[in-house]
Amino acid sequence: SANTVTEGVFVMTHVLVTGASGYLGQFVSKHLRDNLPKDVGVVGTFSRETNSKLVPEGVEAIQVNLGTGVGIDDVRNACPRLAAIVNCAAISQPKACEDDEPAARALNVPEHVVTLANELGARLVHMSTDQVYDGTRANSNEDAPCAPVNAYGRSKLAAEEYITKNCNASKAVSLRSSIIYGPEPASPVGRTLFLQFVLKAVQGNEPFTFFGDEYRNPVYVKDICRIVESLVVAPEWPLSKPVYCMGGPERLSRADFARRVAAVAGSNGEMIEEVSASSVNRGVKSPADISMESKLLFSELGITPTAFVDGVKASI
Repeated sequence: SANTVTEGVFVMTHVLVTGASGYLGQFVSKHLRDNLPKDVGVVGTFSRETNSKLVPEGVEAIQVNLGTGVGIDDVRNACPRLAAIVNCAAISQPKACEDDEPAARALNVPEHVVTLANELGARLVHMSTDQVYDGTRANSNEDAPCAPVNAYGRSKLAAEEYITKNCNASKAVSLRSSIIYGPEPASPVGRTLFLQFVLKAVQGNEPFTFFGDEYRNPVYVKDICRIVESLVVAPEWPLSKPVYCMGGPERLSRADFARRVAAVAGSNGEMIEEVSASSVNRGVKSPADISMESKLLFSELGITPTAFVDGVKASI
């Protein structure tokens, strides 16, 4: 098995990060490269040819279509002994998922990733979402009912269920991430990042509207990196459940988020106008309150989540 234990030491030869050209994937793959022993190979997948340069330096970049499985053989050849897979690859824009739900499911339900984990005996750390909840209650935890209201949430819930049922090689977990914030990535990802969008808005002199009735628990990208690292290196698998909530410590509306960012950035926030989410048609249903209680994950791993204002200060 890839997860060999020699004289009580957990031995790794390779770790794979899928979606390593995306925002979270860049941070996770770079963090693992910087923090794992140098003789552990970190491999990162990207989907489009143009994205190969977005994979961080020191991470071996391999082009893979995780929807069809084309390129998976190149991964097998690159890391025959694979300790862990961190699955960051997804179609995560809700509107794109709504426009083509079959394509969203093909990529977001990671059948080829699970097959690889099973074949090579690798741990699997899968990124899920708070959008598996319907948004009708605050502070959902792992036991709260799931009833996604859009195609993105449906595809991610299907992924959790698929992994729990089919990933039998080693240990697997799905982590329900809230909105992720942090610094600019080393390589631009070609989509708007919420923190950077808010920062630009609050520093300008035009009024900006933010929803006052959509609640999330924004999570600092570097906290996710610490969580992933702890799951990759732990000699014994440290978790007790197949699915965890992974939000930050504070339940915030988008308007709250903007006001806090304004305060950190030293602007007065007067340009922030609070509106109802129902006032805008985004072409896709969005759950109102998908705030989460994530104490279980952090306590089982012995990690303290970063307070929102501290994460923002470290990011701007």
